Amino acid sequence: MVKILSSNAVKEIESIAANYKDQPEQLMSILLDIQNISSNGFSKEVAEIVGNTTGIPESQIYDYITFYQMFSTKPRGKYIIRMCKSAPCMICGSQEIMDAVCETLQIKPGETTKDGMFTLEFCECIGLCDESPAVMINDEAYTDLTVDKIKEILLQYQKGVV
Repeated sequence: MVKILSSNAVKEIESIAANYKDQPEQLMSILLDIQNISSNGFSKEVAEIVGNTTGIPESQIYDYITFYQMFSTKPRGKYIIRMCKSAPCMICGSQEIMDAVCETLQIKPGETTKDGMFTLEFCECIGLCDESPAVMINDEAYTDLTVDKIKEILLQYQKGVV
């Protein structure tokens, strides 16, 4: 396998995985902790490191990485924008918000901005139907959005104010 991670990244991943060495049921926590330190996406190399450290089979680790939408095998932006694609949100105007995000950032769902700052993703539900249209940017929810409001929010992130 070609090694693409720096030695510091490998050490950080090994350290996180070692915290859960005898707890294979904590695989989700391991992967979430690793994701919090890197936006480079999960590679087979990460699965190998976690597997070697915890004894969890690499195939099981990679199954998690590729099954759960919160994980990605490709690099993502510093800020992950998640938009609900469910019918209730669409009825409440989420398509207009999506269009505004795409226009403002010059990306489509599934893409990352050229500067690596934003990744735009669809998801099934963010649980904010009663306050839609809504988005999640990383762990922060923004609700009752309008086109002007989402553009202002994105501008604040671009300026580093948020």
